[in-house]
Amino acid sequence: VAVFLSRQYSMTAVPQDHIAEKWRYTVPEPAVLNGENTTPGKEGYSGKKEWVKRSFFAGGILLAGILLRVLYLAEYSALPVMEHVAGADVSEYYAQAGRILLGQWAPDASSIHGNLYSYVLAFFLLIARGNLFAVRLIQGICFLAGMIVPLYFLLRRITAGEKSSLRYLPEWSCLITALYPPLVVYGCDFFSENLMIVLLLCSLLALEWRTLYGALSGGITAGLALTAHAGGIFFIPFAALYLWFRQKDLNRKKAWGYCGVFLLGVMLVIAPVSIYKSVKTSSFTLLQKNSMFNAYLGNNPQATGTCYLSPGIRWEAELEKADPVCAQQKISQDTYFRNRILHFVLEQPHVFIAGLFRKSCMALSAREFTTWSDITSLKMTFFHAWGYHGWFLVLLLLGGPFLITGSFREDRRKILLPFLVLFAAGFCSQVFFLTSGRYRLILTLPLAVAGGAFLAAWYSDLKSAWSGLPVFGIMFLLFGVSIYPWRVSMLPERDYARSLLADAWLRAGKPAETLALYREGSAGDIFPERRFALLGRAYMALNRFSEAQNCFERCAKQFPLRAEHWMNLSALYSQQRDFDRAARCLYRAGKLRLTPALKADLEYNLGEIFQRCRRMDYARKQYEKALKFNPLHRKALNNLGTLYLIQRPPEPEKALSYFRKACASEPGNHDFRVNLALAYVYKGDKKTALEELEKILKRSSSHPRALQLKNALANE
Repeated sequence: VAVFLSRQYSMTAVPQDHIAEKWRYTVPEPAVLNGENTTPGKEGYSGKKEWVKRSFFAGGILLAGILLRVLYLAEYSALPVMEHVAGADVSEYYAQAGRILLGQWAPDASSIHGNLYSYVLAFFLLIARGNLFAVRLIQGICFLAGMIVPLYFLLRRITAGEKSSLRYLPEWSCLITALYPPLVVYGCDFFSENLMIVLLLCSLLALEWRTLYGALSGGITAGLALTAHAGGIFFIPFAALYLWFRQKDLNRKKAWGYCGVFLLGVMLVIAPVSIYKSVKTSSFTLLQKNSMFNAYLGNNPQATGTCYLSPGIRWEAELEKADPVCAQQKISQDTYFRNRILHFVLEQPHVFIAGLFRKSCMALSAREFTTWSDITSLKMTFFHAWGYHGWFLVLLLLGGPFLITGSFREDRRKILLPFLVLFAAGFCSQVFFLTSGRYRLILTLPLAVAGGAFLAAWYSDLKSAWSGLPVFGIMFLLFGVSIYPWRVSMLPERDYARSLLADAWLRAGKPAETLALYREGSAGDIFPERRFALLGRAYMALNRFSEAQNCFERCAKQFPLRAEHWMNLSALYSQQRDFDRAARCLYRAGKLRLTPALKADLEYNLGEIFQRCRRMDYARKQYEKALKFNPLHRKALNNLGTLYLIQRPPEPEKALSYFRKACASEPGNHDFRVNLALAYVYKGDKKTALEELEKILKRSSSHPRALQLKNALANE
């Protein structure tokens, strides 16, 4: 990239007025040509009529992208994961957004994710009133517009004065971006990479203003992108390099000034975040906790190039290995894993370098590697089966050759340079950390621009053997790299995705669907602990207690250091009213490693035991403790609301506040909404109660509790 930058901006000494004319954007006076108003050199075309036509076409592209997202969500809504959010990252973003809506505005300093996206998601949840179909659609549309609009204006600015067919590059590139299927899938799910890409595009657009204000604005938006997701960290040095080379031959002092202003903008955002998190966690934190562990996953002797450790037992086992060393040496986990990376690089440099090469190729693979947060690998919808896997190969073959060959042509480098910065930043992130389908979304926009340029100028590139041979040669090379069968098994992806779907079916109140998923045995048995835990919960929901006990006891025997398995056994014994054994299981779980979520579950289970024993005051205290660890613990919220309804005298106002939060925490749980309707009945608001019941029956026309309460109200 530095070589291309130096070629683009190396200039001989020229008069200052010529420099000003070449490097400053000016708006010339309108001229008259053939009776039409034109603005030569500004729009790249003549006539108001063509301007209207192109604007109409750009609007049509946006509408086509919106329609595609509506069709995807209409199909996706048949799966329970639409309303019952499942997956490591997506559920954590969703939970944090819920906490924000409950008034906990302070960023979560201990989160292993960036915080900015959670605030954006909370805003979407607020305006959609918790309807997750509407939330996903609003987010998909906003992120689509957030990519299309800055991309369109950035390309319009870059191609200003272009007389060739490349003047239509903005439309071609936006069309590819709007219709690229993986962007449709990812854009409608709760991933922060979407927000990061939008902000990085806005940063590029600001940098193209070529003013100090633009450099400052570009730095601020780039800093915001990093607070959304740290995957764009390499954008900062590449963007600073881009600014410096663009100005160095004009005025070196000015070049350093532009870079300094850009970096100042970045620090204005990152510094307060870093200081806040470092103070809260009592250890230095740049953007998010656990960053060194994520880097370690991609740089160790066992690394595969992808996120090979799934959340759960294997993930926690690696962290538990660090605990005694950290306690002995009095260092943080980030320091521990940073030392492990340095030791690996120094002791096995050949393995490290081979891993970098492997990841550089895997970043261009046609496969969409998972990050354990979605069910796309199950291919249960048309979009997941045909509109997700393999499309990166099409995009790579379309845009890759032009991205490479165009970098050697001076007339095209001015178009590609900003997007080369974006591509280089995303590519380095894959190489030095790890790759996956959604981590490489940052690569799609530069390839979409290069693909649009190829579609706009394909004739000039292929009209002769001399010009076409390099294109086909590069295409053949990229094809070979992309389809190389990297030996990363698909079975873990499918088995983990199946467990996410099974969990969603359970929370949707359909345990029979969970049993059916595991009877099929379509994805092997890579995660037996998840399988038996889910089967046990399904059997317990169906009152098949002996089978549930066999599953839970098997989990506890095979994985005695996992607290969740002992808590599952406790819940089963509690439901069978064997409270002594239930309490012993909870006591054993409390001695193990507990995350805040597991601590909340532990307190909730204790509260449920007290509630079954009719000790309501103790139960209430335990549920309140659970909410301190997890303010969105849906079961604790629901049970607290129930306690306020069944006490004498009932307090429906307090019950309503808890039921509303429970419904907001899990909008697809119809039992929570029935309880909400019942609280309105206790309050004397029969009309609102019937409205809530109608909402349930629109989605589940045979829900027994909703029908029973509706009939009771109708017969009063």
